[in-house]
Amino acid sequence: MEYKAAELTLVNFKGSTKLKIKFNGNVTFLIGVNGSGKTMIGTAFQYLFEGKTFFNNKYRRRMITDGEDKLKVIGEFTNEETGKSFKITRTLTSNDSPNLKVECDDNDSLDMKEILSMINMLYLRPFEIVKMTPQEQAKLVGVDTTDYDKKIKEKKSNLTVPRSDLKRVKEQLKAFLHIPEKVVAVNLKDLYEERENIKLFNEEQLNRNSEITSQTFRVQEQERKIKKLEEELQFEKNALATKNGILESLVKPEPTQSLDNVNSRIDSADNTNLNARTFDKYVSLKSELAIEETTFATKEQEVKDAEQNKIDYIKSTKVDSSVTFDENGGLRLTAFGHTEAYLNEAFFSTGQILKLSIQFCLIKMLKDRANNLPTIPVIFVDNAEGLDKKNLEYIDKISKEYNIQFILGYQDDKPQDGKNCIMLSEQSITKITKEGK
Repeated sequence: MEYKAAELTLVNFKGSTKLKIKFNGNVTFLIGVNGSGKTMIGTAFQYLFEGKTFFNNKYRRRMITDGEDKLKVIGEFTNEETGKSFKITRTLTSNDSPNLKVECDDNDSLDMKEILSMINMLYLRPFEIVKMTPQEQAKLVGVDTTDYDKKIKEKKSNLTVPRSDLKRVKEQLKAFLHIPEKVVAVNLKDLYEERENIKLFNEEQLNRNSEITSQTFRVQEQERKIKKLEEELQFEKNALATKNGILESLVKPEPTQSLDNVNSRIDSADNTNLNARTFDKYVSLKSELAIEETTFATKEQEVKDAEQNKIDYIKSTKVDSSVTFDENGGLRLTAFGHTEAYLNEAFFSTGQILKLSIQFCLIKMLKDRANNLPTIPVIFVDNAEGLDKKNLEYIDKISKEYNIQFILGYQDDKPQDGKNCIMLSEQSITKITKEGK
């Protein structure tokens, strides 16, 4: 289902007070001298459809006619076969309060989103199109990577903290001139306790040795008494046996232990613990580095995945064989002697920019038609007086072949013979048919 622009009404838009233009046919010439309002009408179409113009948004108030506080642009669109129509009205107040409204026939149920998706309007201002980035130019053929670029930007922002943490850990590891020796920390309290235990042990062994010496002396004393007192031999033998029994029951002392080792470890405890802490810090940083590297790699992979999704989307887009895209979704063209070139001044030779732009419009329009979607195919060409006869015939051919509505801004003071013409002046509009009426 194809809709065409039937009527455009401007109220307080860029110098106009009220201007109403009715269109018919596939190709209409807007004819007038410089400053008569041709570009204003193209700008009005763009503002109606997009809510913006080629002019910088900071000058939005300048779109409202001086002395007025509100502008209105109304577009009426009609399907020539069914007679169905709808209106789009966009308003803007001096305090920048915009409003968009759609009015449909009673039996039609198109909503705002559906109508905006139908629009296939191209406002052809060659020098403005060239100023666009390759990504903005790609939108003309329906390849919009804005969402993908946003996701990639979000994923890249997630790398900021892991990258900082990774850098911090690596910087800390640089402080180690070499891998420190693994040292186990010591506990001074335990060492002091160990030394006291050794002292007690040695004292106990000395006491045992003293006890043995004492008992030995007593035995010897008894032996002397036995020799002197034979009559008390039996008694002394018994005493001797008793003393020998006591002697044998005593535990023999073990060799004394040296304090040198524990004293040495106590003296070097501070250095030992420093080395142990150094090794523990190194091990901790190595562990943290492994974690940060894993985190960074994960986030980095998310960026790569997002970029791959964008590339997959670009590759999946069905476009004309002359159109290709770079890795960032920017438009490149192979046409008119140029091979995979970006759209720039090199395409400004007579008619090239026109034909390329019409091809862009056709790609989206034909795609919508293939999906049984209604469209509003409108192409507004400014400065059309620069086109030669061959290019004007090309426009007429495309218009008839694909049922596209062309509106051509043409600087002149007289109508074109045999063409649908609308003569513009600051005071009035005169419509002239092909018959010259």
